[in-house]
Amino acid sequence: KNKQHQFEKEEKKMLDIPLRLLKEKILHPPSVFLGRFFEPTTITIIAFFCGILSSFALAFQLNKLGLILWIVNRILDGVDGTVARYSNKQTYLGGYMDIIFDFTIYSTIPFALVYAEPTIHKYCLLSIMYATFFVNSASLFFLSSIIEKHGFLKGELTTVSMPPGLIEGAETIIFYTAMILFPQHLELNFIVFSIGVVFNVAYRLYWAVPVLGHMNSSSRSSSSSTNKKK
Repeated sequence: KNKQHQFEKEEKKMLDIPLRLLKEKILHPPSVFLGRFFEPTTITIIAFFCGILSSFALAFQLNKLGLILWIVNRILDGVDGTVARYSNKQTYLGGYMDIIFDFTIYSTIPFALVYAEPTIHKYCLLSIMYATFFVNSASLFFLSSIIEKHGFLKGELTTVSMPPGLIEGAETIIFYTAMILFPQHLELNFIVFSIGVVFNVAYRLYWAVPVLGHMNSSSRSSSSSTNKKK
């Protein structure tokens, strides 16, 4: 329990955690209004199409329109979960769709920006950034499945427990907004973001070693107690 409490405290230090709580307070009034007319899943789908349209706008160098659609996508992405919680309509399917749509938009936005003004150097850096995304996704969701199975972190607003990281939703929004606002510095953004994601993977590994070790010890102790009773 001491280990669990220690890492729950560490998780709360991450920028995403306090921002989620702040987001809930800010988005509650519009969520109450939208919840009267739309199902949470409908809002998720609308958010996704705004993100796709943002990508198309950016690909054709309509950056102002792309930025507006990106911001709408992010707002609706926050609203859908709040509506689901407010109306008690949270579903696993809704959470699954939300994460799939998010990762799709996270893939198409940077590609669209490179497509708008392509160079070999940009495509190479984009490929490296995507590679860090793959490793980061593996570190996130495998750890998430384990801690969810053991009920290690509780009381989160997300559909499943998420291990803490240095680069999470809030940081991703900041970097992606910077990509759209400053396309002339796209290559530098790719480099910095990729380095941040690598540190994120390393941080999760640092987080996982004692946590998973603690889980293994607890499982062995439980098994030992069960065998002795038999």
